[in-house]
Amino acid sequence: VTKNGGSSWDDISKGLKGLPKGSWITQIKASQTKKGHALLVANDYRRFNFEPYAYRTTDYGKNWTRIVDQDDVISYVLCIIEHPEENNLVFLGTDDGLYVSIDAGDNWTKYTNGFPTVSVKDLVIHPREDDLIIGTFGRAAWVLDDLEPFTAFAKARPEQPIALYEPPTAYFASYQQPTGSRFGADAMFHGENRSSPIGQFKYFFDKDLKAKTDTIKSDSLFLKIYKGDQLIRTLNRKIPKEKGVYNWSWRLDEKGMPSPSRKINNSKREPSGKDVLPGSYKAVLCYGEITSEQMIEVKEDPRIDEYTMAHRKEMRAAQDQLQSLMSDVEAVTSQLSKNKKVADSFKKLLTSQNKKAFKEQIKATDSIVKQLEKLQNKYFGTPDKRQGITRNPEMTVMNRMYGAASYIGSRQGAQTATETQLYNQAKALALAVNTEAKNFLNKEWNAFVKEMKLVTVDMFKE
Repeated sequence: VTKNGGSSWDDISKGLKGLPKGSWITQIKASQTKKGHALLVANDYRRFNFEPYAYRTTDYGKNWTRIVDQDDVISYVLCIIEHPEENNLVFLGTDDGLYVSIDAGDNWTKYTNGFPTVSVKDLVIHPREDDLIIGTFGRAAWVLDDLEPFTAFAKARPEQPIALYEPPTAYFASYQQPTGSRFGADAMFHGENRSSPIGQFKYFFDKDLKAKTDTIKSDSLFLKIYKGDQLIRTLNRKIPKEKGVYNWSWRLDEKGMPSPSRKINNSKREPSGKDVLPGSYKAVLCYGEITSEQMIEVKEDPRIDEYTMAHRKEMRAAQDQLQSLMSDVEAVTSQLSKNKKVADSFKKLLTSQNKKAFKEQIKATDSIVKQLEKLQNKYFGTPDKRQGITRNPEMTVMNRMYGAASYIGSRQGAQTATETQLYNQAKALALAVNTEAKNFLNKEWNAFVKEMKLVTVDMFKE
C-alpha cells in the first residue's frame, strides 16, 4: 500500500493470517466512506486449494480480519463489494454463486432467487440506480434490480409484519420498434426491460410478526396511492403464503370507471383510469391497521423534450371529456345488459312452467331480447362467430370511443385538430345511440315490463 502517490510502498501481506504464501490476490476494494478500510479476496485454486479467503482491514492493512472461510461458503472466492452507503451490506462472488451478508460479513447467505449456481467473476453497484451488476463466467451480465430492501435489512430488522421500501423514480418511458428483425428467433437474445409506464415497489411481509401487535383478521394487503391528501388509487392482493420480499407494480394511473360492456360487470377490482401527472405521490401499504408508507417520484422520459406539463394537462382535459362521455355510455349499456338478463331469465321461467300456455308472452320476450341485442350491436358491433381473423365493417360507438382515446393518449405534444375531430365524431354517435336506447327503455321496455307483471306463474304445482 502507498499513502504518498507511489513514492514508497509498504508490504501488508503479512497480516493475512491463514492465506497460503503465493496465493492469488483477486481483488482489493477500498471503502468509499471510511478511510483506511478495505476488503480483500484471494484464492489458491490453481494449486488445488479450493478454500475461500476474504479479509477486512480498518487500518490501511496493518491488521486483517478474515470474514469468509470454508464454514461460510462452498467454493473459492473471486470478488467482493461493499455497499457505498450501508457498510453492513456486502456481496460476495464465488465459483459456487452469489452470497450476501447484512452484518458486515459475520454471516453469509447464498442468493438463489432467479440467480443460478454459476461462477461470479466481478460485482459493481451502480452509483445512480443502486442496482447490483454481476459479471458471470460464460453466462451473462445479470442485474439485481434495486438494493433498497437489502440496505434496509442491513440497517435494522423489521419489527412489524409489513415494510414498504423506498421505490426508484418512475418514468413515463417511451419505446419504439427497433430496426432489424421484427420477431427474434432462438439465435437472438434480448435482455428483459421493465414494462412501462410503471412504478416499482418492493415490500417485506411476515405474518408471524403480528404476534407483537394486535390481532390482524385481514387476508389482504392494500397499496393506496395519494396525491396530497386525496386517495387516487387503491390496489389489493392476497397476503403472501411465505415471509419474504415481494414486488408490487403500479401503472402510474388513477382510479378509473367501469368500461362499457355487452355483459354485466361483476368485478370487485378497482378499474384503471387516466395516467397521473408527473410529481410526488405517497404510497401506503396497509395490512389490517398496520401501515408503512413511502414517497415515489413520477417523471417524464428525460430523453424526450416534446412532453411538457402543459401538454400533459391538455391530454388530461381531453381524457376527462372522453371519460364523461364514456360514463354516460356505460350507464346505458349496463342497463341494457341487466334488462337482457332479466328478459332471458323470464323466458326461461315461462318455458319451464308451461310453454304452450305462455306462448304469446315467450314470443314477446323473444322480441324484446332481439331489440336489446340490436341496440347492443350499435355499441359493440354484431357478434361474428366465424373462425379465423375477421373484420366487422360497421362503425360502432365503441370503435369511435376507442379510436379517440388511442389518439388522445398517445400524443407527445399538444393536442391537435385530429384528436378534436375524433372526439366530436365519437360524441355525436354516442349521443345519438344513447338517445335511441333511452327512448326504447322508456317506451318499449317499460311497456313490456308492465304487461309481463300481469302474468301469473304458479310455482307450486300439485
